[in-house]
Amino acid sequence: MKKLSAIVLSLVMLLSLVSYSGFAEGELTYGVLTYEIVDGEITITGCDDSAEGKIEIPETIESLPVTTIAEEAFYEKMGITEIVIPETVDTIGAGAFLYCRVIEKINIPENLTEIAPDVFHHCQELKSIVIPDNVTKIGDRAFMGCYGLVTVDMGENVTSIGASAFDECVALEEFDFGDKITFIGESAFNRCWSLCGIDIPKGINSLSMAFSSCNGLTEITVPSNVKTVGYHTFYGCRALETITFEDGVTEIYDYALAQCDNLNSVTLPSTITSIGLRAFELNNNLTDVYYNGTQEQWDAIAIGDENEPLLNATLHFVKEQESRAGDLNADGKTNSTDALIVLYYKVGRMELTPEQLVLADFNKDNYVNSTDALCILRYSVGAAEEI
Repeated sequence: MKKLSAIVLSLVMLLSLVSYSGFAEGELTYGVLTYEIVDGEITITGCDDSAEGKIEIPETIESLPVTTIAEEAFYEKMGITEIVIPETVDTIGAGAFLYCRVIEKINIPENLTEIAPDVFHHCQELKSIVIPDNVTKIGDRAFMGCYGLVTVDMGENVTSIGASAFDECVALEEFDFGDKITFIGESAFNRCWSLCGIDIPKGINSLSMAFSSCNGLTEITVPSNVKTVGYHTFYGCRALETITFEDGVTEIYDYALAQCDNLNSVTLPSTITSIGLRAFELNNNLTDVYYNGTQEQWDAIAIGDENEPLLNATLHFVKEQESRAGDLNADGKTNSTDALIVLYYKVGRMELTPEQLVLADFNKDNYVNSTDALCILRYSVGAAEEI
């Protein structure tokens, strides 16, 4: 009897040790999920390949909070269409949902401060995402290849968007950067074919390959805070028609605007010092370049080889045009003759050159009409100042 009792006691102790070892080091299961306990908190480590449809990650397991989703925990789970992540989670590892191709809906918990690299890479059916205000950084390739992603609701405190973060998001139509962005990585929005408008953030001082092959962009203003426009920044933006570089931009690198087939108008600042090799290559529709400096300043710009479209376009010195506003017949005077030319143009009896159209827009409202003729008349008789 004593021998039997000893055997039973040994078995109980052995089972106890196995159980303890399992919770401390082994991988445990909760439905289709696997997890481990780390410092009294739950880390979701994986998911069974059979998982499909909607998956809800619990807030607690064994009365312990679920706080972490491990790297590649849901890697290439092809049957999951929706994942609900509890607000207890504050860490999601790199590539956690990598190649979950059929996921259509997923939430980012409020406690997350960083979206790790590759976390939603090639979630091809994901339609929209809300980035909470606590998030400050979006990692490299975080949403790369999310072909179905149409809308991104950006939090207020994101400062950094990593390299290729939204590369190949071909359905993305709009993107509001917010007020705190200070870094946009290389190719961050490469091949976002549907992106139709951008306001480059005021905190950015350089760009590189950021918007190449964004075929929906038709007009771009590069603000004065951007000093360098890097290699391939707007390469292959085939619908782009006009681009304005504000005073402050100093360098445009190689291939920065190459193969922008429909580009017809470029405004360059007086601060520009160099334009790189093939920066405007194959932009054969480029007809007008507006430069905010003088002829002497223009001659001092280092312009790289194979920029014929830029050099063959009609060069307009904007400051000189502003000093001649309204003087359409170039006689050194702004008077009733010029007003009559505007009226003739308005009724189709006269054509104006691109330079004359700039001079004719006397009130600077981007239209040439009878109002400009009236303004020119009033100016000529001293009844109004030049605008």
